Amino acid sequence: MKYRSMLDSIVYVLSPIMLCNFIDIKYLIYSITILLSLVLVYSILTKIKEERVNILGIVFVCLCIILSIIRKESQNDFQIYTYDTYFLSACGLTILLFSAFGKNLSIKGYFDIMRSNGYNILNIANNIKKRGLESLLNKLSLVVTLHLITISSIKMYSILIYRNDNYTFTSQMEILVSTIFLLGETYLLSKIISRSNKKVMKESKKDKNKVKNRVKAKITLNDSRVISLSQYKKANK
Repeated sequence: MKYRSMLDSIVYVLSPIMLCNFIDIKYLIYSITILLSLVLVYSILTKIKEERVNILGIVFVCLCIILSIIRKESQNDFQIYTYDTYFLSACGLTILLFSAFGKNLSIKGYFDIMRSNGYNILNIANNIKKRGLESLLNKLSLVVTLHLITISSIKMYSILIYRNDNYTFTSQMEILVSTIFLLGETYLLSKIISRSNKKVMKESKKDKNKVKNRVKAKITLNDSRVISLSQYKKANK
């Protein structure tokens, strides 16, 4: 099942990131066409074979394509910096808006990842409830939202105060703030993973104990049915 998650990561995350950061502007249209074709074919295949669609992954691909097209129109680094600021602000506000309507994107992402590992929707919902993951996923969504809004606010301050001449003045502050938030996000992700793995280990141990108990019960039952030859002779004297 792990190869499915890897394929999802390559198609929905790695490919659009490469498009935004490493593809030359001259080949942008061709790259977008190839990426859209890849995403479309892959999504259709997963829908047919696995009966799932990674909605969050498709949204991420679309956002990266929009950002790439906007960057293409930019004439200098300052405009790219400005567009990135607006993009981060829009992402943070979008997550906040979804949360206000009771739609947690971290939970949606968890569903997509677990679906790629072969779990059905009912099992995933039960796992979230039994393993107490909802609060952690809510915290993760909140931290990511604060991360995006804080970084975009610093960038906005730099644009308004320092403008085109010295807009990179706050770059070190941006790196520091991003590092702090990334540490917090990594900590929450590790807790989610460790809590899930811990529960799974407990369940697997319980299953092993059940098997051992069944084997012991069978052995005891068989022993009670076996009568030694000496006991049979004594009983018939």
